[in-house]
Amino acid sequence: MHVALIFPPALLKKYGETTRYHLVLPHLYPQRRYKDFYRERSETGDYIILDNGAAEGFKFGLTHLYQVAQDMGVHEIVVPDTLGDMNDTIAKGLAFTRYTRGEYRYMAVAQGQSIKEIMQCIDMYATDAKFAYVTTVGIPRLINIFDPIGRIKITEFIIEKGYNRALEFHYLGASAPFNEVKQLAVYGMSEEGIRGIDTSGPIYMSQKKYLIDEDSYVQRPKNYFKMTKVDSDILEYNIDTYLNWAMYSRSAPIPTRPQDDH
Repeated sequence: MHVALIFPPALLKKYGETTRYHLVLPHLYPQRRYKDFYRERSETGDYIILDNGAAEGFKFGLTHLYQVAQDMGVHEIVVPDTLGDMNDTIAKGLAFTRYTRGEYRYMAVAQGQSIKEIMQCIDMYATDAKFAYVTTVGIPRLINIFDPIGRIKITEFIIEKGYNRALEFHYLGASAPFNEVKQLAVYGMSEEGIRGIDTSGPIYMSQKKYLIDEDSYVQRPKNYFKMTKVDSDILEYNIDTYLNWAMYSRSAPIPTRPQDDH
């Protein structure tokens, strides 16, 4: 499974090239080193996903998101959504249809207040012609609030329905405990379409001098993106452990980028 490690800007130069799959955050775009780093990674062939900012508590207009996408060489954009609200997320996805552009791929997020609602959301993305522009579905970690193995159940549902043959799927954020990725990675290795996950967990655990293990999980600190120093030995251990759990391979093909489709 692909892994997008979300680093504070100060750590990008040393560690940001660990994987070839990245999720970038629009609220960090004004920082020159952040923008330039990912623009360079895009130009070298890495795959770049632009988050919409909702999970970080930000709301950005489409003009701003497209400006960020252009300046950073993004390949895929997360469609605006509302955390935990299936109906509003669907409405935003339908409204977004008018603003799609051929040079980007689009990730629609499956939201809801229950596992059933999230499944309904995925059903709509997969079967409603109005969502034909959607190439990827994001499965947020908040699902596991309803059920500790909620994302595993959702993944089994996706495979049972065969939706992974038409769409790709990405897990938005790492859930508690961090070793959830070990079970998700089994589907990522055995079934096409179950694509990747993003996380800052191995990095901020290192900041607190915690080693990742089978049961570990702490919340990301609020000042995470201002972090400038870390215990390098612990960080490298945590990253290696997480990538091994995810069955990550740097040589695995990255997703097809829009310009490669033509």
